[in-house]
Amino acid sequence: MGKLSGAFFVPGDPKPKGSIRIFKHGGHIPDSGDMREWCHRVTEAAKVAIDDRGLEGGIAVVLRFAIRRPKAHYGKNGIVRPTAAQHPAKKPDIDKLARAVLDALTASGVWLDDSQVVRLECTKVYSQEPGVHVFLEGL
Repeated sequence: MGKLSGAFFVPGDPKPKGSIRIFKHGGHIPDSGDMREWCHRVTEAAKVAIDDRGLEGGIAVVLRFAIRRPKAHYGKNGIVRPTAAQHPAKKPDIDKLARAVLDALTASGVWLDDSQVVRLECTKVYSQEPGVHVFLEGL
């Protein structure tokens, strides 16, 4: 198979994938419906955007999460307040956002396992168009 190379955007509010918590007497906390729907959208977008399947070897991944600004960041005139935070340094955690996307990419069949990711770059930014920009490159 050739080198994987591709980019795509998945619109919507990015959802984090938390750690699975298993209890002493069995059972676990299931993922939320919102997170499952988000992962499904990422999986389907990857299937459409990336022709290569089952890639072996190392992969570089760049994820740019576009987060919707809170309404409190805007003044009455609809312009971002000068006192509003410039960076989304709050929940959701960037590593949990990345976990959801990487697991969805594994489900899409782009690669065999997300352990193949040898370089991962993640960014969270405020945007009027929330979603995730995904860039993949086979190494």
